[in-house]
Amino acid sequence: MLIASYLVGYNDDMSVGHMGVDRVFPEETAGAFYELREASLDGEQYFDLLIYFPKAEMPQNLVCLPELPAQVVEQLLEGIAIPVLDFANQCTVDTLRQPLEDRDCA
Repeated sequence: MLIASYLVGYNDDMSVGHMGVDRVFPEETAGAFYELREASLDGEQYFDLLIYFPKAEMPQNLVCLPELPAQVVEQLLEGIAIPVLDFANQCTVDTLRQPLEDRDCA
């Protein structure tokens, strides 16, 4: 699993337009899906975004974007998909598919 830093891009209306990572996604992204994962630390609740690449080898088969901002979480909980772009290879993952098994970032 890779735990990655990310950027959040906003639209003109200040809704979340996309998220960005750099040099994180594997070459083969076909079949990728993601899950919003709730966790807590010291009584504080937060959400991680787990992106699974079933055709990739470890550690790039599972990428974690930790502790998402509240606005990102709100949109994902409303069912609004947010594209995640890897700047290095211009690949985008933006569809929600079947949920992952029980996994956490750390």
